[in-house]
Amino acid sequence: MSDNVTRRTRGAFETQPMRETLRIPRLRYAVRSEINQREDNEDSFYLGALPFAPGVEPIYLLAVADGMGGCEHGEQASREALRKLNLALYESLVVLPGINRAGIAAQPDMAGLGRQLMSALKQANDHLLRMIASNKWDKAGATLVAAVLFNDAAAVVNLGDSPLFLCRAGALTQVTEDHNIAGALLRAGMISPEMARHHEGRSRLEFHLGAKGFPPNEPLHHLTLAAGDALLLCSDGVSGRLTREQMGGILAAAGDDLDRAADELIAAARAAGETDNQTLILWRCQ
Repeated sequence: MSDNVTRRTRGAFETQPMRETLRIPRLRYAVRSEINQREDNEDSFYLGALPFAPGVEPIYLLAVADGMGGCEHGEQASREALRKLNLALYESLVVLPGINRAGIAAQPDMAGLGRQLMSALKQANDHLLRMIASNKWDKAGATLVAAVLFNDAAAVVNLGDSPLFLCRAGALTQVTEDHNIAGALLRAGMISPEMARHHEGRSRLEFHLGAKGFPPNEPLHHLTLAAGDALLLCSDGVSGRLTREQMGGILAAAGDDLDRAADELIAAARAAGETDNQTLILWRCQ
């Protein structure tokens, strides 16, 4: 089903289908992108299928980008990051392998897809750096989390504090690391997960798109997926105020009703005091 909601963009109003649920044989997802006590929505998302080759199942791309709060041009940064990420993957996975090829291509391997996704992330970062320089912007940037899905596997990358979670058999696990000061202190064992949720450093990013430098440990993860698994990609406006137990409980209680799960995650975050805009993609493996 699809409902039209109003999304405000730089003082103008445009109506877009921002609340969707899709059901096809191998893929089912829900998406939300909503303004929450802000004038504009600087979040962006992308869902699409890359037609790898005739006769081969598509490679699905899921991505969420959050224009950095307090920075100018956040909406442009998040949109451009996703545009460049998608174009880089399309060129490397579809266009270049298809030149002078007749017949069905070999099945892609996840290690190669991960390398291509990591390369696309770096290209998106370089693109934003060029935009910032050429437009003489004082500062701009975005966080980003993205996953490519093929058959029963996924490769995941991120920069910043927009996370990806795996929900399996009722247990919720954060796959990505938050590249902010609170996340660094948590990884060092200096604070607890509960302290990290409230630490002032959660709003201070170590790494993000539009800045020079990447994390010392490559932010690339590989997952093997099973029927019933769910992936949640979101901006920190969804995850920042909630515990993993709260989020996992919402997903478990909703079961296969992805619309209910998406709505309740957003409502729970707002009830916990969240004021940031909220964007999520919730995907379930069939």
